[in-house]
Amino acid sequence: MLSNLIDVELVARLPEITAPVLFTCGRYDEATPETTALSQQASPGSDLVIFEDASHAHHLEKPAEYAAAVREFLKRVDGAPRPRALPRSQPPPGVLLANR
Repeated sequence: MLSNLIDVELVARLPEITAPVLFTCGRYDEATPETTALSQQASPGSDLVIFEDASHAHHLEKPAEYAAAVREFLKRVDGAPRPRALPRSQPPPGVLLANR
């Protein structure tokens, strides 16, 4: 299955985002961890959470872990000064936080 956005390339514009960003993907995601890491690296202060044994539907396959990762991210960034350059959050158990 091909993605609708397969020919869209906007990574160069990611540094323009001034809000905190949480990138998520599954280990077996169509948007691979390596590709998602390139987006994360282009977004200063962003986090990347990779869900092991999960695919593109990691939020459905691992709902508790996904909710915990989002909750930790939101807890960290709530009230944080802008622009970013925020400290990286700790991953919930069983979740790999990449590019530490």
